[in-house]
Amino acid sequence: MLLPKTFSFHGRNTNCRPHKSIQIGNLDFLLAPKCATNTIRYISYLHEGGVESVNNFRDDTYDVLRLGAKSSLPYLENRDDALKVAVVRDPVERFISAISWYNGKYDKEVTVNECIHAGIPDDIHFWPQTCFYGDPSQHTHIIKVDEITTLVENYVGEIELGEIHKGQHDFPRPKLSVKQTKAIKEMYTVDYENGYC
Repeated sequence: MLLPKTFSFHGRNTNCRPHKSIQIGNLDFLLAPKCATNTIRYISYLHEGGVESVNNFRDDTYDVLRLGAKSSLPYLENRDDALKVAVVRDPVERFISAISWYNGKYDKEVTVNECIHAGIPDDIHFWPQTCFYGDPSQHTHIIKVDEITTLVENYVGEIELGEIHKGQHDFPRPKLSVKQTKAIKEMYTVDYENGYC
């Protein structure tokens, strides 16, 4: 099942702009929450002449997908001639990261079972990757986080990247039962069907 490229999910709006990307050389990295957005921003920072010694390239006062004056890197219109890249994450791992981040960030105690019972939470970090990436046929590359460095080196050239995975948090992560894992996979069926896993 394909969902159209959209600004909403089940009638809920998002500040994500599917027509915007972070551009690194001839690569347009499209963005989905909990799918290496801070890592991509950091690589762009290095590509634009930043230094690796910046360890905390993020600002927790706004969502990394929001456009605005506080962003030190521009989100630009997708280019027709650029290679389109979607960085995907296994939906179950992404869900675990999202619930951990959400509870830690907002001092909540939302449980896995509450999410399973109520469905995908309103926060965009939980929304299926398909809501942000749309039709998989429009992408030149659909890759995992550990493939970003190789892709950038192959298409952009050598950049001294060092440790690039930024934005990791140390909030407690829930452990899932087999039943919960199965239920979460069902919640994100559209991502599995589109290959965003």
